[in-house]
Amino acid sequence: MSPERQNETSIECGFCQKSYCASDSSDSFCSSCPSSRNSCGKARCPHCFYDNPLPLVRPAWLSRLLGKRGKS
Repeated sequence: MSPERQNETSIECGFCQKSYCASDSSDSFCSSCPSSRNSCGKARCPHCFYDNPLPLVRPAWLSRLLGKRGKS
């Protein structure tokens, strides 16, 4: 993986189990999708074309609020 892509979100496809970067899916598919204006929250696998939900990122303030309780 190139240094530029190390900080990008990596997604494992729920159907074919292959990993890909979230930006790989949006480059070619989202431009023609009518839902792309509102960010549908999905990333299409470039290998099998399955629509995977984007991983949720917990905000830093929520992590601090929950502390160690959120890790179990």
